[in-house]
Amino acid sequence: MTGLRKVLKTLLLIVLLVLGMRAAYLKYELRSAVVAYERAGVPENETLVAAYHHGNTWQFSTYIDGNGILKVYTVEWKPLPAFILGRLGRKVERAEALVNYSPLAMNVSLLRNYRPHRTAFLFKTLGWVYGDKVNGSYLPALSDVIKPGEVYYSIEGTGSRDRIWIKTKTICDPPSIFAHDYVCRGFIGYEGLLTIPGYSLESGQMVWVVKKLQGDRLNITVFYPGISLSTAIKAKRCMNETMTFTGKSVQLLREAIPKVVLPDITYIQVWVSDDSGNASVEGIFLLPNYRYGTFEESLGSDGS
Repeated sequence: MTGLRKVLKTLLLIVLLVLGMRAAYLKYELRSAVVAYERAGVPENETLVAAYHHGNTWQFSTYIDGNGILKVYTVEWKPLPAFILGRLGRKVERAEALVNYSPLAMNVSLLRNYRPHRTAFLFKTLGWVYGDKVNGSYLPALSDVIKPGEVYYSIEGTGSRDRIWIKTKTICDPPSIFAHDYVCRGFIGYEGLLTIPGYSLESGQMVWVVKKLQGDRLNITVFYPGISLSTAIKAKRCMNETMTFTGKSVQLLREAIPKVVLPDITYIQVWVSDDSGNASVEGIFLLPNYRYGTFEESLGSDGS
């Protein structure tokens, strides 16, 4: 009986060792951007427009020119799935693109240039960006995308700390063992807009979407580092009010959220209203552990 126990213990140790080695190898594979891309399973008819790596997670955003679909493939290493199931986590999100993203298309051979870092970001106009430099300093500021005196219909900005976003998501309270239903509060995110990692609310550097009316057409321009993408759609009948940008909202962005909160924000969405009468910025942001918050700052024509 004692001998059988020893055999069982030995077999158990061997199994655990094999599972552990397999899990470690999966983690090692993610040191390569090329292998991570292969594990994502991106079809050949999709073109790469952005890549992001943080910790044990890779994200690849792709665009299908034929039908205007934007996707994000997420591949990540987690201990339990890797150890027990012997596989990486994989998730695919898709959305109808707001604009044509084909100008951002990159050759996948650029993935071979990746140098192992805890954080890395690949974008056509930037190349590879590493470490603390993935901070949004490459994004355009509000004052760069619209000037005082310009007439516009709407201005909206988005920013993400450590993820690529392309979808609107539901904000729900944390799950509870005492409740069977989720309590959901609303929505956050811009459907079909590629929001890349890094932003700075204080300097107004985000992914900006500026809409302007021209006759019966609504021109939509999205501003990225060193490039802007545009499209035009038929304006709805109710779209007849425009505003003239003054620049007052630039200062409001710096004061909108207490500095103590800023480092914890994982995603933020901002709406800007700036006209001769008054200026305001309002928005919603996500924090870790399902938390969220809203904000609003305004400035009247008299400066108050």
